[in-house]
Amino acid sequence: CSAFILYFHPNLQAQTNVPWSRPAGFARIDVPANGRAQAGVPFHPFDATIAGYFSSQLGGSTNGPVQYRVLKWDAVNQRYIAAIKICDRGSSPDEWLSETGEALPPETDLACGDGIWIENGASEPVSVFLTGEVALDNETPALFLAGLNLWSYPYSTSRKGSESDPSFLESFLG
Repeated sequence: CSAFILYFHPNLQAQTNVPWSRPAGFARIDVPANGRAQAGVPFHPFDATIAGYFSSQLGGSTNGPVQYRVLKWDAVNQRYIAAIKICDRGSSPDEWLSETGEALPPETDLACGDGIWIENGASEPVSVFLTGEVALDNETPALFLAGLNLWSYPYSTSRKGSESDPSFLESFLG
């Protein structure tokens, strides 16, 4: 014999804005010493700015000044926009600048589905962790412009073949 007791607190019904969280995830990208790695942003970033997204992951080196770069393709102007971080023993750990030494433009902010290059100027390999909210959206629009585009799969997990529409690729590729 089982008995269930169900009790509703009187104030519970009055709450209409109950917070729910989205699952978070991460992807590890290994960047070789004095090399680069291509990566895709598979999550909705917690902080979309380059400084916020990479936080203090790319730090200084004991062997002197080191430069790190994150390159994001600007499809409108058909060029890379670089975010540069030069680390030495006296610089701020989260100071990212443009190639001209100015503050980063908003075009360097990252979004789910962006493709980027991460360049490591250190003599040691580094691991970078891409983090954010798991993409649970049914659709993620992507804007492809004439010319070159750099983008990535905008989801953190794969989809079943039966859930994909092959006509998308057929219409896109002609």
